[in-house]
Amino acid sequence: MDGMQMIRRADTDPIEATVVRPEIDSGLEHEIGRWSDPQPRSAVDGLGLAWLVTARIRRVGRHHLDAALLAGLADVRRRHHGRDAYLDAFLDSVLARHHDDFGHRGYLSLPLLELILADPDSGLDEARLAALLMADVVRHEGLSRSDERPDELTRGRRIRHAARFVAHREPALGSTLPTAPGTLAGDWLRLTVLPVSVAHDEYFVIRALQAHALFGPAEVLVRVVSTLRAADFAVFGPLTRGAELELAMDRLGADRRGDARAARPGDAAA
Repeated sequence: MDGMQMIRRADTDPIEATVVRPEIDSGLEHEIGRWSDPQPRSAVDGLGLAWLVTARIRRVGRHHLDAALLAGLADVRRRHHGRDAYLDAFLDSVLARHHDDFGHRGYLSLPLLELILADPDSGLDEARLAALLMADVVRHEGLSRSDERPDELTRGRRIRHAARFVAHREPALGSTLPTAPGTLAGDWLRLTVLPVSVAHDEYFVIRALQAHALFGPAEVLVRVVSTLRAADFAVFGPLTRGAELELAMDRLGADRRGDARAARPGDAAA
């Protein structure tokens, strides 16, 4: 069974528009082996490989991918570079740390998002794509079963602020959340959250920073990020360095950062 067949069997919930279920990653090493075979028995598919990689990352965190797996992905990148622009951009982000690249573009999968934005069949602009990213925050927070998810009050505030951002950009939809276009680029959009850890809050931090990078400063994004718990603020706050969002986040108040100083910062750079 190839990668896409496993995905279609495991991921059938139409509501979870961008959530990858981690249990589908069991065939990842086999799929990498097929890509390394000069004459694979069946056609290889870049999107199928990326689904399996994303599932593994969501399960263990990008910083905890083992060396053999990273070497295998680097070999796929070398052998097949230029064959699939989406896969090239995806692997560049996955392998950024492996190649000593700790920039925010790889952490936020910005090269892949830029390809998706440029796809003429999808009809996206920066505002529409940013709305899709924040709609994903609403879905993620509403559907998450993680033991690490915040309390109901915090989740409610997070969902409310994200939904308000979407409503401002897509007023014609009313209370309906926008969905990704039914295109190849729309399928790849589901694979643009590649967290370095398994912390619940990192998912929405990545989406908020992606929306900021695409759309620019927005006060409602600051409100979304303000729902970070103090310990997580110490971990993810540094990811805003060099962006105007950092200045906005500073206005959240010294008390939140003061509470966070006692927390041990995690390894959250890409």
